[in-house]
Amino acid sequence: MKIAFITNPSVQCGVSQYGLSIIAALQDFSRNTVISYPLAGKQDFEAAREDIAAADLAVYNYHPNTLGFLSKADIRSTGKPAVGLLHEFDYVTAYTELADLFRYRIVSDPSLASRLPGLWSVPRIVPQIPVAAPANDIFTIGTFGFATQGKNYDEIIRFAARHFQKARIRLHIPNSFYCDKDGKYARQMVDDCRKLADDRIEIEFSGEYLSEEALVRFLAANDLNMFLYDDQPGRGISSVLDFAVAAERPLALSQSTMFRHVRAVAPELFLDISPLERILAEGTASCQRLKALWTPKNAANALDGIFEAVLADFARPRTHRVNTVLTDDLRVALQPREEEMKQLCPTIFIRKIPRANVQQAFVLEQVERHAQPGDAVLCVGYNDDTAYYTLQEKGYTIDAIDPEFNTDLDGFFKQYHGKRYYDCIFSTSAIEHVADDETFISQIAQLLAPGGIAILTMDFQEKYQDGAAIPAADKRLYSTARILGKFVPELHGCRLLDVPDWNEYEPDFDHDGCRYHFATLVFRKNAEVYDNAAEKYEYQMCLMSKTDKWRLKKLDYEYSQTTAKLVLLHQELDMLHRENARIVNSLSWRVTKPIRFMILCLQNPHDAARKLKEKIKTIPGAHRLRKPYRYLQLLRKDPHDFCSRVKRKLAWRFAIRRPDILPATKKREGREIAAILKNRASGISFGKRLSGGKDED
Repeated sequence: MKIAFITNPSVQCGVSQYGLSIIAALQDFSRNTVISYPLAGKQDFEAAREDIAAADLAVYNYHPNTLGFLSKADIRSTGKPAVGLLHEFDYVTAYTELADLFRYRIVSDPSLASRLPGLWSVPRIVPQIPVAAPANDIFTIGTFGFATQGKNYDEIIRFAARHFQKARIRLHIPNSFYCDKDGKYARQMVDDCRKLADDRIEIEFSGEYLSEEALVRFLAANDLNMFLYDDQPGRGISSVLDFAVAAERPLALSQSTMFRHVRAVAPELFLDISPLERILAEGTASCQRLKALWTPKNAANALDGIFEAVLADFARPRTHRVNTVLTDDLRVALQPREEEMKQLCPTIFIRKIPRANVQQAFVLEQVERHAQPGDAVLCVGYNDDTAYYTLQEKGYTIDAIDPEFNTDLDGFFKQYHGKRYYDCIFSTSAIEHVADDETFISQIAQLLAPGGIAILTMDFQEKYQDGAAIPAADKRLYSTARILGKFVPELHGCRLLDVPDWNEYEPDFDHDGCRYHFATLVFRKNAEVYDNAAEKYEYQMCLMSKTDKWRLKKLDYEYSQTTAKLVLLHQELDMLHRENARIVNSLSWRVTKPIRFMILCLQNPHDAARKLKEKIKTIPGAHRLRKPYRYLQLLRKDPHDFCSRVKRKLAWRFAIRRPDILPATKKREGREIAAILKNRASGISFGKRLSGGKDED
């Protein structure tokens, strides 16, 4: 496979630097041929257009500041699948970022668990450069980055003054091609830092642009690397940590969203969770673990898999797509379904607008493909829905709701959520009529059973903006940005069936003075509620980001605390397993086994008798278990004698005391326990002897 990689040739830029890292990883480890095309302007693209079109696939290292001169028409003109690399995004905006330009997109955030086909996350690329431990005469803290707002270099000075009697701060702030070409802002930031420092704090400053290896060496020469960025919602992943991890030195971070990919796997590096003493004691272990995880080889392997998936999806026939726009080619493909509806529901079919019948035909096709008669099916908005009535004629049992006849989805959800789940839910052109469409989508997703599928159609216009003209019966039209930005974050536990291509076609339907067309949305509920821990975290982050910043920080802290508790819990479970193995290998199981069987006799004597019969038949020596059964009879007749015998036997044979098992030694407490045991045993009726003979005495 031949891959064309398009990037901006500017060196002093984080986006271009990341592109160079990907190119190097692909050239070293990819099984495909990768050719780089540095484009500084539109004329460079025109010169390289034919070569790019000759490749199997094109990857665009896209940012508005670097490749903003390329339009959608330019990208489509090559005729080959185009993949965009995203740089500025968060858990909320990742679904919509550059969706108007690229059908296929890659995000460099390994903590993002995408529920959208066509959007992939890849590991970070950490330079695999060998480093050595430093030998500094005083404690040295290092940091680096461009001179942009929110880096908080001055906070590092204040932090060092609070925690150290004497320290050296090394600031490396190179000039940036886009924001600080002459280094003016960098020098101003350093001057501000020097004003804060006293005799105890020594400041070193450098501004030259270092190579990748030289930058890692700079960071490896520090006793601690620190980055105290502000929280910046909507920003992408900061590449400074790729080099800081490569340096394998202790690392201290602020709770910025630009470090979220590290927080998901190494929360111990964050100062709001771990004190400085713990970070220094942890040493280089966390960075070494991340460096082994985020290698160029792992990134290249992930990218190769993405490229193969892109080519396979791009080659799919138009009529085989389910998240698409219902244009004339699909009208032709679905014509047999329309004839079927016309034959089975002629009265309703004749009332519909002919060019709109493709929606019901699509729904009918998908329901029959994914559901069988006897499955739990729900129709939302069945008024004059020919697909609903056709499925009924074919033997499907369908729960149907419509505000014109019984209830709307919100009322149905409040009554039956947690009581009913459906293998298939379909809704034909109903969502554009409801007031709260985000809740509508969320409730459908929650009503789906694991593995269930939802099939929706809606009125669609890619250029629609709020306030534009719409049909009289609609509350809105839909665009790619609204579907991805409003609906996909609500599809918790669900995933679209294929890569959507809604914005690839021009409107072809006229109604009420508006020109638009019909889009489809088909998604499936995962077998589990959450894809994995990352998706659960992502969902909660999206939810909290809609409320307020304080709750978002609180959730982030709770997530990190939960992660730490899970580690401790796993350690405790390992200890418990080892203790259980020790008990099994010793003689103490002979004590616990009769007691466990005695408890079973109290709770379910018939089940205890059945199990005892089976063991006597199969296990040599299992007749010893008759003793607890006889003890149970003794418990019913004389609880005091029962307690005394158990205490004497355990104390004599095993010389142990178990306050949680044995009755209390005091007479008053013993009488209370005996009364409780007698009360529990009073309702037990004993059956025949286990041998099938006479009743027990």
